Amino acid sequence: MDAAVLVIDVNKGIQTQTAECIVLAEILKLPLIIALNKIDLIPENSKQTRLTKVTNLIKKSLSNTIFKSSPIVNISAIQNPDPSQQHKKFIDPLIDAIKLTITAFSNQNLNKIDQVSCNEDCLLAFDHCFSLKGQGTVMTGTCLKGTLSVGDNLQVLPIGVQRKVKSIQVFKKSVKSIAKGDRAGVCLVKIESSDIERGFLASVNSITKACAFSIGYETVVARITLFAASDSDTYPQIFDSNYLLSHEFLAIDEIDPKSNSIGDNKNSFSNYFVLLDWKSPVYIPSSSTVIASKLDTDLAAGVCRLAFYGTPQYLISDKEYPKWNSSSLNLFRIKEKFGKINRIVDENNLIGNEMFLNSSVASFVDFSVDVLNDLNLVLASGIIEGTFGQGDKFKVRFPRNTNLYKDLTKTPASPIDKTAIINNNQKNTSKDKSNTNSNLTSELPINNIRLDSVETLKIKGKNKSKQPKIDLGGLKLRIKYRKFINVKSKIDQNKNFTHLYQ
Repeated sequence: MDAAVLVIDVNKGIQTQTAECIVLAEILKLPLIIALNKIDLIPENSKQTRLTKVTNLIKKSLSNTIFKSSPIVNISAIQNPDPSQQHKKFIDPLIDAIKLTITAFSNQNLNKIDQVSCNEDCLLAFDHCFSLKGQGTVMTGTCLKGTLSVGDNLQVLPIGVQRKVKSIQVFKKSVKSIAKGDRAGVCLVKIESSDIERGFLASVNSITKACAFSIGYETVVARITLFAASDSDTYPQIFDSNYLLSHEFLAIDEIDPKSNSIGDNKNSFSNYFVLLDWKSPVYIPSSSTVIASKLDTDLAAGVCRLAFYGTPQYLISDKEYPKWNSSSLNLFRIKEKFGKINRIVDENNLIGNEMFLNSSVASFVDFSVDVLNDLNLVLASGIIEGTFGQGDKFKVRFPRNTNLYKDLTKTPASPIDKTAIINNNQKNTSKDKSNTNSNLTSELPINNIRLDSVETLKIKGKNKSKQPKIDLGGLKLRIKYRKFINVKSKIDQNKNFTHLYQ
């Protein structure tokens, strides 16, 4: 397929099926020519206004696609009494637009055009099959790659038999061979046309029989398992079972179509994969584009039924299939636990509780912990050191450059317009008073300070200003960790994972 002509009813504009065609053309990266049909139904006195309005709406709809510069041609399929006028008025402009689009596309992609190779395996997709008395069974279709000649042995799919090519015709003329892009009729012998309607003719053993949406002319239902690899993972030169079984992947339930992000880090996981599992095998050409559709969606709902698409990275053969399912993959889910701050020990240490059962704290030692405010903003991050005393309490240590008394009050729990006025009843110098009040009013919001909390206490024989007590009610502790689906009780928070979320 070299290009596409999108025919739009000028009186209805872009409908659900129109949008699906646009998505398909974009998936296949085809140049597009838009034909506004049925313009004869528009009254002459309002035709130009109507055409301008519809054209502008279409351009606006396509502004964020690769088709924003596609030509728009006005046509009508109504028969003109004068055939020459019909051709001149509607057909010629459409043909000219097609020629210009194909020429421009070819010039831009000259180096990308596939070169036909005699050594390339043949693949012909046929969409019609019928018996010809005294000759055999004729299959008409398009050669998708390689070459096909009279006398070649081909595999007929999906029935899986091998047959020799008896003859080939292109537009009712006999030819010896065809190449990629040719539309032809291929005659084979010893095949009943009633046994097959659509499928592939392919070089022997060139297509894998796999337990693998719309593939060729076939639409089948599959169970899917979505998973993702981290951007930090090196993409393998050979994507095979060794890569799949030796790496760890994030199991996901859905992908946001408006974003390439999963979780709260927009750039953590963007290499998406799908394991497609069918109850019965189908044949998949290695270069296919697999398109998933939700065909039970009501057309009247105005929702595009195309869900996602991709190219096969690894085909699981029917021999391998009994060993394969989602449990063969090392899939994990991102879990979270939340707890409370029991008390702040000093600038770099605190005691937390209500996050773990008594027996589970040890499993999370050395895990990263975030301190969040009521807006879920991270104020500080530390490490779980171990249990503390009896019950569910645990110790959290923070880096040396952390000052919990300052860091936990940088972002107020709720916006305020008041200025904190704190009275220091102790006898300090005016300079000390000025510094104390200035620091507290700039660093600590009023709703996070107890007004009677600044006092003098004796530490190791020296008088030091006690840090103000922080209102812990709006703060919480959170850890994120990986829990593997197929391994009992296995949890992990390795350096790469921790880095992704900090």
